[in-house]
Amino acid sequence: MSTYSYKNPKFINSPKGLVEVVEVIYDGQTDPAYSLAVIKWEGDYKLGIRWNIAYSEWGDYRKENGQDECIGNPQSRGIPTWFVLPDDIDFNEKFSLAMQKLEELRTNKK
Repeated sequence: MSTYSYKNPKFINSPKGLVEVVEVIYDGQTDPAYSLAVIKWEGDYKLGIRWNIAYSEWGDYRKENGQDECIGNPQSRGIPTWFVLPDDIDFNEKFSLAMQKLEELRTNKK
């Protein structure tokens, strides 16, 4: 049984001085292993998302067995960071359109 070890998302505060994790909303520990959090970015509340385990880390023997910690993605010089979602995203409209297109492409692929 694989036991991947990765940095606890509530302790990912990089870049230093810009990020403070307020609350982890979701911490996925299996494939797909990602986290979603409310973070404080330069004093403003934002949504941050990241992969706990990067695609390139799946199947890495030492990481798969918990001997090395996964860095995930995004990262900067080997330090886990957050992708900060922009404030002006209209999640309902844009994600709805994106999901429609995704479904259309998946259906036409078959």
